[in-house]
Amino acid sequence: MKRVILIVFALLSLVSVAFSQPSKKAVKAYESAEEAFLKRDYTKAYQHVLKAIVEDPNYAEAWLLEGEIGMETKDYDMAILGYEKALACDSMLFPPAAITLARLYDAQGNYKREAVLLRWYQSRASGNAANDVTVSELLELARFRDEAISHPVAFDPENLGSEINSADDEYVNALTFYGDHLLFTRKMNRGNGYYEEEVFVSQKADDGWTIPEPLSFESFPDAIDPGAAFLSADGSKLYLTGCGWGRESGCDLYVSHWSVDQWSMPRKIEGSINTGSWESQPCVSADGKELYFVSRRNGNADIYCSRRNADRSWGEPQNLGAPINTKGSEMAPFLHPDGRTLYFSSDKHIGMGGFDLFMSRRGEDGRWQEPVNLGFPINTQGDEINFFVAADGKTAFISSQREGGQGGYDIYTFELPEEIRSDSANYFSNVDVTELSPGDAIVLQNIQFEFNSSALTGDSQSGIEILSRFLKRNPELRVELAGHTDDVGNANYNLKLSSDRAEVVRQALIASGIEENRLTAKGYGATKSLWPNDSDEHRALNRRTEMIIID
Repeated sequence: MKRVILIVFALLSLVSVAFSQPSKKAVKAYESAEEAFLKRDYTKAYQHVLKAIVEDPNYAEAWLLEGEIGMETKDYDMAILGYEKALACDSMLFPPAAITLARLYDAQGNYKREAVLLRWYQSRASGNAANDVTVSELLELARFRDEAISHPVAFDPENLGSEINSADDEYVNALTFYGDHLLFTRKMNRGNGYYEEEVFVSQKADDGWTIPEPLSFESFPDAIDPGAAFLSADGSKLYLTGCGWGRESGCDLYVSHWSVDQWSMPRKIEGSINTGSWESQPCVSADGKELYFVSRRNGNADIYCSRRNADRSWGEPQNLGAPINTKGSEMAPFLHPDGRTLYFSSDKHIGMGGFDLFMSRRGEDGRWQEPVNLGFPINTQGDEINFFVAADGKTAFISSQREGGQGGYDIYTFELPEEIRSDSANYFSNVDVTELSPGDAIVLQNIQFEFNSSALTGDSQSGIEILSRFLKRNPELRVELAGHTDDVGNANYNLKLSSDRAEVVRQALIASGIEENRLTAKGYGATKSLWPNDSDEHRALNRRTEMIIID
């Protein structure tokens, strides 16, 4: 209302400089309209302003007041007409009206007309520092949105159906590494303004998804309202948000461990992760070394990252800062198992309106690069917040309000356009390095050899590259490369063949930049078979190269 009163007083001072003097009847009707408006009697104000406009169709002040009446009564068609007519009659009567009109065009998706109006303001009415900044920001948004709509990205969302979605809100949380289980949070309306959140899990079936069931915990206090869950890549740990557990307000981050057939009682993450403020939406890197989450500890909702210490405790959280965080709110971080692609939502980065989804790549220097908007129509004028990408790097899940849904926010799946995909995850992506101990062995599934030879197959180079990247990301690891064969042939020959194969892998890794002193090679022949050598299938599984953790 303060803005409106200022405009009315501005009009009083400008009446004497209008291009043409309105008739006395028009002025009298306008004054009555103005009086009623200041008393917030908008019905009477509109009746009188119409009389003023009928008496003088070029009465700019009356048209401007009609625009203000439309804003106050939320009749935006009336507001647009009033402002358009006012600016047409006398564009310099009150130029800031162009800013309000531009916002109305934006809400209608009329970005071209908005841009034209804002460029007019810059060329004819600039001079107020605050307004000039606003106009520049609005013009940048209008240009982006017009370009985004003119060049939409490929987007064919499929609603997960009534098995998953309901009339309540469903927010996607996580998909297991192999894509066979889906975790999501349902926000249920219990009436009288009370909402309750609960985490559900559904299993992939041949024809869709099974009926979701609430997560089963060993014990769970009734007072806690759980949500925003995230599953570790190896499936052994569940990170979740708990609100109202032992505190009057706010939320904290908890972790639960899988034991036999249920999750342990969630325990608050120790250290400086939680504060007296609000922490939510956890995401842990596939290697278990980084914890991303959202916190309001400094006012705005920002994304933070904590890294594992040598003793496996979480280190002091660091605000990601620019270019990820802004003066607005950043939410729902998701680090893909490739370890270098971060998806998140923001209401301040250049977007379509509300919260938009963005992607940032981690550079070779470890820094996050300038975020990229996922594009229209993935992003809309509404809020797109919760987002998850499967291990294949292209299958995405999104929570969004769209026509034809079950009601509220539904979960959809779709294939990401090529330019905003992450790298396809590999068998190392679900290895929690912090859980590895000396003696642990990992089968190198993508490294194969020619028959009865120590020569790598042509497609094994990708396996060498994957292993090399893993070792470079974890420079503290020293490993043994262990070669194994089946029991066909002479034992001494198999022992030498397995040793030669292990050494070939070692040399390939050294050539890729891994330090020699981190690698040893040893052959075991057929002495450590995983399966009885009683079938072709079992013998194939026994022919393998392993990486064994030394320290």
